[in-house]
Amino acid sequence: YSQYHFPPRREKVADGVIVFFITGQFASDEELTKQYQAWKDAGAKEVYLRPNHLCDDTGMPLGFEESMYEKFQLIRKTFPIAGTDYDCSWGFRPYSGIAEYIMARLFNQPDAPFADLENDYCAAFGPAREDIREYYRYWRQIWNKRIGPNRNRVQRLSGQIKEGRDRLMQLTDLLYAEEDFGATDALLARALRHDLTLRTRARIEQLQLANQHSRITY
Repeated sequence: YSQYHFPPRREKVADGVIVFFITGQFASDEELTKQYQAWKDAGAKEVYLRPNHLCDDTGMPLGFEESMYEKFQLIRKTFPIAGTDYDCSWGFRPYSGIAEYIMARLFNQPDAPFADLENDYCAAFGPAREDIREYYRYWRQIWNKRIGPNRNRVQRLSGQIKEGRDRLMQLTDLLYAEEDFGATDALLARALRHDLTLRTRARIEQLQLANQHSRITY
């Protein structure tokens, strides 16, 4: 952290030294590209990706899986990645389980399109796959349309609010409206109308319960 974030101006990175990049969700692509190139100019050849993306998980639906995918692909434009270590899996499976699945598959299939990995995850819901895809895509709007355009506002929050997840929890009215939970409740209810196995039905009912908890938390 701290000053180690910046590449050396005079010295060069020695052969055999692996640079760990600890990045966050709220850095822009332009900022990250500039950072990666500066380290490459300083001689870095091997890098290890150790982002704090999952640290921002609040236990509320955020839809950051596509953002994580894109940031993984962004660093590959500058460096081959020697390894990864995504800190802080909080265990909020009904929300971020799709993100963890997509990233786990991506580490083994780095050229896989996002849509293919999303399809793989949703396929586990059998006849309800399209309803579940629509459910997760609804929450992806939270990140793509509400958080992304307000990145600077999130970063400006200061004082004792140091972690991204704590900042996000101060912006509930920006991120959600009660009708969001009504819309997603309807999608899950529709998913349950299919002819499902008991195991698949239980998974969808878990999503329903989590969505009800999120409404109450909101």
